[in-house]
Amino acid sequence: MAELFVDLAALRATSAQLGRVESELRAASSALRAVGSADLGSSRLAGACDGFRDRWGHGIGQLGRAADVVRQQLDEALRVYGEVDAALLQGPPR
Repeated sequence: MAELFVDLAALRATSAQLGRVESELRAASSALRAVGSADLGSSRLAGACDGFRDRWGHGIGQLGRAADVVRQQLDEALRVYGEVDAALLQGPPR
């Protein structure tokens, strides 16, 4: 019979890492929004920086939201696996 094994510690570590990734992406997005391209001098350079900020700011925000959604789903899986493990340890109902 095949065994099913889920490494809960690895899921917890992945969830924590995704939480850190989401925080870092949020900080990067905030930093991009705070950049003042007008201080760069050349209007051409300022325009290029604005374009970069607009394109990458949106993408970074999307990545951060995706990391948060996956983290939430992992946390839910951890909760359910924990409940199933606890029920299995108690044995069948009497």
